[in-house]
Amino acid sequence: MEINADSKVNGASLAAVKAKPPSRLTFFLYALAAATFFGTINAVQIISTDNGQHQWGAAFAHALLLWYLFLPIVPLAIALAQKLPVAREHRLRNLGIHSLIALAVGAVHPYLYILVYSLAMEPRWAVFVAKSLLPYLHYWYMQDLLMAVLAYAMAVAATQAFLYYRSFQQGQLRAQEEMNEEAPRILNQQSARPQTVKRILVKSGDKSIFLRPSEISWIEAQGNYVALHVGAQSYLVRQTIAALEATLDPARFQRIERSMIVNLDSIRELLPAGRGEWQIVLKDGVTLKLSHTFRESFLRFATGAF
Repeated sequence: MEINADSKVNGASLAAVKAKPPSRLTFFLYALAAATFFGTINAVQIISTDNGQHQWGAAFAHALLLWYLFLPIVPLAIALAQKLPVAREHRLRNLGIHSLIALAVGAVHPYLYILVYSLAMEPRWAVFVAKSLLPYLHYWYMQDLLMAVLAYAMAVAATQAFLYYRSFQQGQLRAQEEMNEEAPRILNQQSARPQTVKRILVKSGDKSIFLRPSEISWIEAQGNYVALHVGAQSYLVRQTIAALEATLDPARFQRIERSMIVNLDSIRELLPAGRGEWQIVLKDGVTLKLSHTFRESFLRFATGAF
């Protein structure tokens, strides 16, 4: 497994740089700027369509106050979106609750606007001003209700999008951390694993010869020695069978008994010996017994080898 050094910055994983929500001040300034922008457009629209009945100051006061009163809806929607996430279990239930809350907010908002507008224009006579405006409420009630509902829905949708993105990024972070924790263990296992031997030095009379593992048909333990069978010849090596097995390729050499290892490439056939027993017949005619203990491991590797 290769660990890319570019995935770390100042010793920290790039996945650790998680998305953070904007500060309250930053969020308030963004929302205030958006409300001012739309309020200005609304004021210009009022002046351009009422044939001079409204002055600029009154039009801007009316429009900006209307849009500024949408601002409290945003933190309310964000808080409720975190408490009632739409993207998790109980999705339909939470969506229904959000719909009812949006309608309730939209229904109350026009009355709240009249109250605040009356307090701003005539603080001492606010109640009388509000009562005088109520008969005209139906002219803009539905528009104000729909705008309040839309503001609530947009805030909930934006919050859900952010929460989904942060959850996705946290999942990437966990995966990166697991990979960083797993990589050293795998590398240590690979470095601790003995390398497969390419040649084995054995004595034959007065001389020493090199054997390639592929030449060995089977191996038999004899005390502190192992006998390497190569065709009709056998060579003794002072080594335990367990130590020798650790240096052999497991895809080619498999234990068939506690004291025997066979080269899978040297096998000609497997013969049933009754009562669940099997015999291994090598290409040179030698017959070996496959024990129950090593049968499952042997068959798994042997199936892939044939």
